[in-house]
Amino acid sequence: MRRLTKAILVATLSMVPICPEPAWPDSDEARVRQVILDVADAVMAFPRTKNYESVLRFFAKDSMSIDDSERGSIENLKHTLRELERDSLQETVTITEEISHLEVHVEGTVAWSTYDDVLRITHSSGIVGARALCTAVFRKIERAWLYTHEHCSSYSTEPGTGLQERSKLTKTPLTSAGASGRRVKFGEDKER
Repeated sequence: MRRLTKAILVATLSMVPICPEPAWPDSDEARVRQVILDVADAVMAFPRTKNYESVLRFFAKDSMSIDDSERGSIENLKHTLRELERDSLQETVTITEEISHLEVHVEGTVAWSTYDDVLRITHSSGIVGARALCTAVFRKIERAWLYTHEHCSSYSTEPGTGLQERSKLTKTPLTSAGASGRRVKFGEDKER
């Protein structure tokens, strides 16, 4: 009986590292996961709080991003927050963000994750939104995990795209904006 109990314990413990969820709530994987969720929470609260640091504190000073239409930096993020602040002073702005299919991997002081991100910004003239598949790279600086790079590509859940079956996202009418919430035509980059 002892041998069977020992074999079951060894087999159970050997499977822990391959589980998609972090084994311990205070693991680095759990901390990176929490950073991603905390950024989403800070972005959703921003029109109310107008607290730049609540968003920026999760990004390395040299962080970069790429979406469908542009490259971004921490300066681009600050500019976007200034625009959101300006808009929220003129009208009610509501932001919702849903993160799903989140996977995190850590190797030393570097982590990477993949996730689906649905962002909607609602204001008096309508809804701007995007569904995106994202990959993010993090670096552990001192004791904090910070975004150093994020790449998001928007996608459609319309029939025939090949992604609608895999996605658990509900179909909602959104504009054809990229991950930054911008509509872009060749040679033109204007907020809408």
